[in-house]
Amino acid sequence: MVHDYRKLNEKTINPSYPMPIMQDVIDDIMREGSAFFTVLDVKAAFLTIRVKAEGIHKTALVTPDGKYEYLRMAFGFCKAPQTMQRVMRRTFDGLSRTSTYMDDVGQGAVTVTEALDLLEEALKRIIVNGLRMDLRKWQFVQDKVQFRGYVITAEGRTLDETRVGAIDKFEPHRNEKRLYSFLQFADHYRKFVPQFSKLTHPLRQILAKDAEFVWTGEYQQIVDAVKTALKSPPTLASFRPECPTYVHVNASQTGLGALLSQTQDGKERIIEYASRSLN
Repeated sequence: MVHDYRKLNEKTINPSYPMPIMQDVIDDIMREGSAFFTVLDVKAAFLTIRVKAEGIHKTALVTPDGKYEYLRMAFGFCKAPQTMQRVMRRTFDGLSRTSTYMDDVGQGAVTVTEALDLLEEALKRIIVNGLRMDLRKWQFVQDKVQFRGYVITAEGRTLDETRVGAIDKFEPHRNEKRLYSFLQFADHYRKFVPQFSKLTHPLRQILAKDAEFVWTGEYQQIVDAVKTALKSPPTLASFRPECPTYVHVNASQTGLGALLSQTQDGKERIIEYASRSLN
């Protein structure tokens, strides 16, 4: 059940607890030659956190069957994501090679023995802190895991095809709103697409305030190119401070592009792509 708490949120002091950057979370899991990974998932994450007694009445909602109050943190509270992250950070604080993002826990280890030791310690903390875990979503000591929309291996990270496969459901040719949604979805994964801004520049032009939305074969070719790039993404390596690092840049009238790479174990590895449009 999702309740509309906008009025309550307006009167709530929203905590400034920092949410982690996904790149940093994955780098923590993959650092120092990780080859075996574990992913844990908290079941009904928000509902594992109790509402303070003095605040329960503020959560009340009225239905045809009566008035109800939440005893646990519900979806819709503005403080919920930061509160969940704070609880997870506190639970697993100090546990090496372990990182959290909301209700997900990721671990990386060099050996199977290390992975099992990390898992054992994580389970102890889960029990002590009273967290309920979803065993169906757990991935125990694997050489390849799915984590927050990515696939992680010893080689690096790439996109989870079960997530990016949804791009085929978009119909950007129909109207401006659907094209905008398509671009927003693709933009989330732009680090995997070289020259993303330059590639999508014509599509953004027809979304300009005074532009006329007339779909052409050129626009469809761009959409198809973006879909192909996202469904066949490269595997990006994690940054290693000790390795030689290179930045490749280029520019055109419509955009700037860059590639960050490193020489790792005698091979040039792509760390990520970056780009931006020029007006």
